[in-house]
Amino acid sequence: MSSTDLLVIGGGPAGCAAAIVARQNGLNVTLIERQRFPRHRPGESLHPGIQSLFRQLGIEDKILAEAPLRYKGQWTEQGNNATFQAFGEDDYGSWQGFQIPREQLDLCLLEHARLLGVDIRQPCRAVEVVRDNGKVMGLSTTQGEILAQCIIDASGGRHWLAEQLNTGLTYLSRPLYARYGYVSIDQASDCIEQPRFKVLANEWQWLAQVSERTIHWTRLYFDENTFIEGEKPTKHSCANKHTKAQRKINTPPKELAHLPKLGSIKGADVSWRKAKVPAEPGYYIVGDAAFVLDPTSSHGVLKALMSGIYAANLVAQVYKQKINDSVAAEIYNNWLIQWLEGDVNKLKAFYQNTLDLQSSD
Repeated sequence: MSSTDLLVIGGGPAGCAAAIVARQNGLNVTLIERQRFPRHRPGESLHPGIQSLFRQLGIEDKILAEAPLRYKGQWTEQGNNATFQAFGEDDYGSWQGFQIPREQLDLCLLEHARLLGVDIRQPCRAVEVVRDNGKVMGLSTTQGEILAQCIIDASGGRHWLAEQLNTGLTYLSRPLYARYGYVSIDQASDCIEQPRFKVLANEWQWLAQVSERTIHWTRLYFDENTFIEGEKPTKHSCANKHTKAQRKINTPPKELAHLPKLGSIKGADVSWRKAKVPAEPGYYIVGDAAFVLDPTSSHGVLKALMSGIYAANLVAQVYKQKINDSVAAEIYNNWLIQWLEGDVNKLKAFYQNTLDLQSSD
């Protein structure tokens, strides 16, 4: 058995950001990650705002030294219209996003956390929660029991802690399954200088060149049955029809069909959902473990880093006795729900407007 100030579940961006910030605040931190690195994750296209977070976490110089591809905005194509939405500019020039393979980003964050003194246990899997009078006190893991003053769950869309505590999830959509994959660039004419977001009948497509020789694509089906809220849908005619239609999307977009495929086509459950209780005294849930929206929200990694940083700062304030743990948990819950509701409203407006335009054609 061992003990620590903060125990983090998951070595992705949310978990590593939380671990790094906690160490910057002087806490002893243990991080467990169930998989060996490098391991594949989608999500290479990153908003320019992420650079300030890289700086805060101490990895900006290392990221820039890798000379990732940069992009100034995205094309949105719907019907016969195509518009370019630039990120903006200032006195220093145009704002630019990053194209960074997740294998590279995740390893960079994890190694920086290790450099700061985080005790990283990998591969190490959480088995069950250790509680005392109902309060989370630590975890039983495949490397023994670890007690902690606080736990941050950054386990991703499997929502490990919410499942263990039986606090449940709220579903904000019908099942949504994105299909994605990669193709190899054969010649210069195949390159995509700026990412493209294409809105088709009951489907959108995302195409982005993520490295010198690689294009990423994502496709997602949606219809009028997509955004029905409630508990996780069970067998229901509309839900089943909707899911079957999604599963038919299993090939690259037509304009990429001539290019060699890289690896197999993959899928991701991007059903809109949130943990009902994102924080209580003794734990915080961050990143995709806290809530999941489909990629149209366009800032999954940004959300991961920001929620990890925010939760870790609150943990540090409790540790330094500047705030009590109940108030800190309430602050986090309010902050997270406000962010989620803002994103959900924007996404609903986009999808409803798209469906309205399609029905009027």
